[in-house]
Amino acid sequence: MYLSGWDDVKVFLAAFRTNSLRGASIRLSMDQTTVSRRLTNLEKQLGAKLFYRTPDGLVPTEVAERVLGIAQEMERNSVSFLRLSEGSNGEFSGDVSIATTDRLAVEFLMSAVKILRDRYPNINVTMKLGAQMADMSRGEAEIAVRIQRPAAPDLIAKRLGSWDVGLYATQTYLDKFGPPELGQHLANHDIALYDNKFSSPVPDTMVGESRRDARVVARLTSSFLLTTFVRSGMALGELPCYQEQRYPELIRIWPDKARKKKYEVWKVVHKDAAELARVKAVSEVISEVFERDIKPFVADLQSSL
Repeated sequence: MYLSGWDDVKVFLAAFRTNSLRGASIRLSMDQTTVSRRLTNLEKQLGAKLFYRTPDGLVPTEVAERVLGIAQEMERNSVSFLRLSEGSNGEFSGDVSIATTDRLAVEFLMSAVKILRDRYPNINVTMKLGAQMADMSRGEAEIAVRIQRPAAPDLIAKRLGSWDVGLYATQTYLDKFGPPELGQHLANHDIALYDNKFSSPVPDTMVGESRRDARVVARLTSSFLLTTFVRSGMALGELPCYQEQRYPELIRIWPDKARKKKYEVWKVVHKDAAELARVKAVSEVISEVFERDIKPFVADLQSSL
């Protein structure tokens, strides 16, 4: 039996992940009619239905569930093939995508992009912002700068920095509400929380102090927006301690108390991309910027890739 190959499998994966023909067409930048035709063609060649077409979208069949792992392996091999085929290209040119958060993009990576534009004008950097981790084995990014260390064996990770997380306010806030008192469960205080479905559950404490009696005035899905909210004087919030160096209006409450889990930043590169000249150049500049901007305030700074 002859199969059309990776192009049709790519359509299958996009349809599986989006549960719709329209979603797959958007993801692949392909006409919806073409997506439908390719899926139908693949089903004919397999002799089995892959999706039930329903008013609510595509519903994978048992066959689709069975072949999913093989399709994902084809995807990983395709990405690896492309990366390895570029391995002999020592030119500092081409596209490099970085997956990161809005906070890290604004506070660090924009500086890296500026250096890259001056130093390597033929390297084009794309930033993909979001709290969800990019799947680098699927080619969603060549480099990631994230706050969690990945466990996948095909990823190379180096820690760029580690900070305490403290409780912060501004003088405007303290003038209005006064400083909180230990042991009072943050009673009569407004707090803002970082609450994102891709992060750990929101703890019921702030730097170890119960927040039982606090007023939660904002639940924010963006860490940068949390910083902006606290800086505006509208609430108390937990922030990584390097930010008091960047934003002098931030005042740390209870300087001897910190959240148990530190705020870490990791640089991650897929092993197949690590030696590409353009990827290596971007990776080195990212490390350079972090070391330059935070070295006086960071613990356990490690070397670049």
